[in-house]
Amino acid sequence: MQQQNMITEEEVLKFREETRGPIEKIHFNNAGSSLNPTIVVDTVVNYLREEAIIGGYEAYFKYKPTLEYTYDLIAKLINSERDEIEILENASTAWGSLSMALDSMRAMRSSLLKWNTLRI
Repeated sequence: MQQQNMITEEEVLKFREETRGPIEKIHFNNAGSSLNPTIVVDTVVNYLREEAIIGGYEAYFKYKPTLEYTYDLIAKLINSERDEIEILENASTAWGSLSMALDSMRAMRSSLLKWNTLRI
């Protein structure tokens, strides 16, 4: 059985064209901080410029619908519900958050098991 590639060579070339970094070097250090596509860099820089002019709270509220829509897009992308999405500042924080959540779930489960044992 022949395995099909998920991404075509044309798509790879398109991704490279949309990202400034590969023009200057080959970048393999993608563990948590890959090169951003031009649209991402431009969007962040433009947001910061506007924030510098109108203020942080004002910029946040101006773009809140767009920022909130991000949760819907991610949920659709990974076939989940919007309330299952959490966006954090970096991978280390995300893994820490997940670890704490799992620890809390284990502790809660343990407490429930002890409580149920006492009720019997």
